[in-house]
Amino acid sequence: MIPKIVHYCWFGGKKPEYVKNCIESWRRLLPDWQFIEWNESNTDIQCCAFVKEAYEKGIYAFVADYFRVDALLRYGGVYLDSDVELLKPLDNLLDCEMFLGYESEIYFSTGTIGTLPNNHLLKSLQELYVNMPHFPQPPTTINTYLTDLFFQRYPLERKSGRQSYQGIEIYPIEVFSPRYATEDSITIHYYIGSWHR
Repeated sequence: MIPKIVHYCWFGGKKPEYVKNCIESWRRLLPDWQFIEWNESNTDIQCCAFVKEAYEKGIYAFVADYFRVDALLRYGGVYLDSDVELLKPLDNLLDCEMFLGYESEIYFSTGTIGTLPNNHLLKSLQELYVNMPHFPQPPTTINTYLTDLFFQRYPLERKSGRQSYQGIEIYPIEVFSPRYATEDSITIHYYIGSWHR
């Protein structure tokens, strides 16, 4: 079972109110969970060229791309982006090796992702980041890398919908990334996109 740990990242200074509001929704709906914030005080910004250069450029969402993978690999649990509001508890999602949801018809979201520790797919993703000789220009978001690696490995249909395969549970767009919440929605990802600014 996936551990009851929420990982999230915040790099680059003071949290805005929308982030505080999202985190409050997690704490309210997950009262018996552990929460770990990954930031400058407990990560190694010099760990690889990708992270070091992203941090130096001040595009902290890409720093978080690496450290969400690192945290899930080491501890397992659920990663939530700081602009994800929780609408329902996550406990019913945990009886699997990994869960993912789509953010579009062909790409997974990485704003809400859960896994056991030492996930092989995330290990491949971490290796991809570590082996990059420098921060790519233009940058590629983590959901692109993760989705491509996933479908290189698993013979599933690349289209938003509910699927199960070898302990992996996949959910359609409306569960984690709806434009408008429905009765099936568990989170709303606001896609604030602060790294674009």
